[in-house]
Amino acid sequence: MDNSIERIEQGQKAQGERIGNIEKAILTITRNEKTIDEHDKRLDAIEKAPAHKWDKLTWLIIAGVVAAIVGAIMPRLL
Repeated sequence: MDNSIERIEQGQKAQGERIGNIEKAILTITRNEKTIDEHDKRLDAIEKAPAHKWDKLTWLIIAGVVAAIVGAIMPRLL
């Protein structure tokens, strides 16, 4: 009977250790997922940066053309 109790206790201890290891693995996976999400966001920002620069340049060119047209028309109206 004592042997059976000892084996049960050892089995419970081993099971507790396995559960602890599983919990640690889950925490690690969760942290890694958060890190990957952060890296994805940063990568998206880096990939979009050149497009933003081109958008700004396009609007500057359009604004310059409009300003030139308005500047050319204004003296004739006055």
